[in-house]
Amino acid sequence: MEKTVKFTSEHFSRMKDLLINALLDDKTFYSKVGASMGVSELLHETSINLLNEMKVALQNKIAKFEAQDEWVEVDNDKLTSLRESRELINLIIGYKRFQLQEQRREEELALLKGKLAKMEEDAKTPEEKMAELKAEIAKLSTI
Repeated sequence: MEKTVKFTSEHFSRMKDLLINALLDDKTFYSKVGASMGVSELLHETSINLLNEMKVALQNKIAKFEAQDEWVEVDNDKLTSLRESRELINLIIGYKRFQLQEQRREEELALLKGKLAKMEEDAKTPEEKMAELKAEIAKLSTI
């Protein structure tokens, strides 16, 4: 069985905050091949696989910044921006995985309800089926 994705309301709130900040800053994100995308594309049109690739690329950039010579001043604003971008992309990955999980759960639930309804219908006696038909006829006759 597939592991459950734990995407909490706190995760969602943080993702919204980061999305709004990125939107207001008119932030642009870049894929592995250098294609640029905005916040809306990142959230609605980008696949989980591409988001994972972007997250790894950001992690590598962050690691390079952190591994710089201790005598060279690090651009803390750039490092903070990279960390926030990585966090945002990671939260979007979690959100998308959670949405997929919920979609699968809804599909499974609908399938099970359909099976149950079919079994209930198959279990009805002819007298029960006739009584239901008579009730429907009576209902339509009074309209």
